[in-house]
Amino acid sequence: MKKISVRATTATAPTELSAFDRTLCKMGLGNANLIHLSSVVPKDFSVEVTENKHTLDKNHQGDRMYVVYADNRTSTVGDKVAAGLGWVLTDSDGGWGLFVEHVGETEDDVQELINKSLTSMMADRQEYEWGNIQSKIISTACEKEPVCALVLATYKREDW
Repeated sequence: MKKISVRATTATAPTELSAFDRTLCKMGLGNANLIHLSSVVPKDFSVEVTENKHTLDKNHQGDRMYVVYADNRTSTVGDKVAAGLGWVLTDSDGGWGLFVEHVGETEDDVQELINKSLTSMMADRQEYEWGNIQSKIISTACEKEPVCALVLATYKREDW
């Protein structure tokens, strides 16, 4: 079974964009081109949360990385940002599933949106038996410099 890895981190930097880039670097993905996918987990894939950095060596700069991600950024001192991914897999039919990405001010806000979206999406696919909703959410607050909260799922790396 192939694996989709979910990582989450936050970062601060001089701009919102550089804070986003710093989160990617902290995940080991700063030198990859991200290809943002939509909402389907392919058949025969598992989804696992990891704290480990992705390992792209220096021969893979610019490679394509197929991902689903939620990022939330702010440069307003005192503002809070949260980002999260939610997923659910079928209990049969080869273990495929659905991903959603949401952002909000708090982790509770994001969890509520994830639950609403996936519940609705499963209802539109009643012919399948679904497992439990799972999620990974992270948050931070802007104290001085701009911040970014990022949760990212990596499917596959591909060179050119």
